[in-house]
Amino acid sequence: MDRDFPIKIELGNRKQLIKLQGQSLYPGSLPEQKPYPLVTGAAARAANSTVRDAQLCLDQSLDPAKVKGKILVCLREITLPVTKGRVALQAGAIGMILVNDMSNGEETVAAPYDLPAANINYRDGLTLFSYINST
Repeated sequence: MDRDFPIKIELGNRKQLIKLQGQSLYPGSLPEQKPYPLVTGAAARAANSTVRDAQLCLDQSLDPAKVKGKILVCLREITLPVTKGRVALQAGAIGMILVNDMSNGEETVAAPYDLPAANINYRDGLTLFSYINST
């Protein structure tokens, strides 16, 4: 039986509002209804890590000082979504958005994350990265 576990993601400020939809089995939400800064894995790269490992939010690839208190944006590819959530949590992220790469396309996965997190499809991921690059 296929089931959806939709979660809404709203980004923006008074000038720009973007609404995305993802999948998640996390039972709660962010601690407060306030804007949280976003950081990509690449922007949070640890000094001893490759950009690609940081984009994928692999273990030991992130600098906790760059992640703490932010929503971490990671690419979905080789590592299980739940594992990426644990890496994000260990790095100090308040939440995580897992973005499908082109090979994963539109299929999203509802996973039991350890922090507020969602998997979004490739198309919405392009919108998200465009938003991040414009702010």
